[in-house]
Amino acid sequence: MDHSEIEGETQIGTLGELESQKTTPGKVTVEQKIKPAKSGQRSNLLLMIPVLLMVFIAFGGLNYFKLQREIEGLGKMIQGLRAETAAKGRAVATLTTEMKAREESLQQSRAEANQFKGQVETMRLALMERDGQVARLQQTARFSAKLPKKMRDLQSQLVQKQIENASLQTALTNQSEWLRLLSSPTAQLVRMSGSKEAGSAGALLLFDSKMQTAAFNGFNLPKLPAGKIYQLWTIGETPVSAGLFQPWGDRTAVVKTPKIINAEGVKGFSVTMEPAGGKSQPTGPVYLRGAIAGVSPS
Repeated sequence: MDHSEIEGETQIGTLGELESQKTTPGKVTVEQKIKPAKSGQRSNLLLMIPVLLMVFIAFGGLNYFKLQREIEGLGKMIQGLRAETAAKGRAVATLTTEMKAREESLQQSRAEANQFKGQVETMRLALMERDGQVARLQQTARFSAKLPKKMRDLQSQLVQKQIENASLQTALTNQSEWLRLLSSPTAQLVRMSGSKEAGSAGALLLFDSKMQTAAFNGFNLPKLPAGKIYQLWTIGETPVSAGLFQPWGDRTAVVKTPKIINAEGVKGFSVTMEPAGGKSQPTGPVYLRGAIAGVSPS
């Protein structure tokens, strides 16, 4: 190798390489041939790195979008589950309300059933009592059928005497009220005269406005037709019933009136014939009428 070739090579290499070329000329040619190959590999590696990065980024992006879609799907599924849970919660609340209402209705039905059961038991006892009464009456009827006629007559007389006794007790009570009013200094005597229908009938009535009571004593009263009764009335702003009565066999009657409401406004008394049981207002003919002394009846 001549000196010119060495100089051409030193323009590319370094001073160190010149020294090496001087000592080992054959080695310089080998190293010069290897160096261009290493620089090409490095450039290829440099080119592959961006490609690999791009592939990695693209792969990561695909995974990211895939994961994003999966997350959105899971979110929608969670929302659906929440909506379904809320609907089921509302259904449970509705069922709970219905159950409470049914329990209240059941309790009410049980209470009504118990009440009905009590009523049935009461009716059953009443029927048993009635059956016993019917049995006793049947036994009495069979026994009465075996009695002699005279015994039955005596029994009828006894019943009649009991009725008369009760009437006498009532009359005694009324007579006591009459006597009590006679001794009252505030009692007033009202003379009641008979109308055309009453004939010779008349009555005396003692009235005490402070005691709010009165006692009626009638005589010569006509016999009542069947289904009729006498009714005593106070005469004031409106007639007010003061008692029902029927005359005794001697056509007399003594009546004690109940407490007279608004006694201060009473102006007189009257007696009418009404259907059995009486009326709330006079409907029949007036048999007796009398005014309180010093008061003009309306």
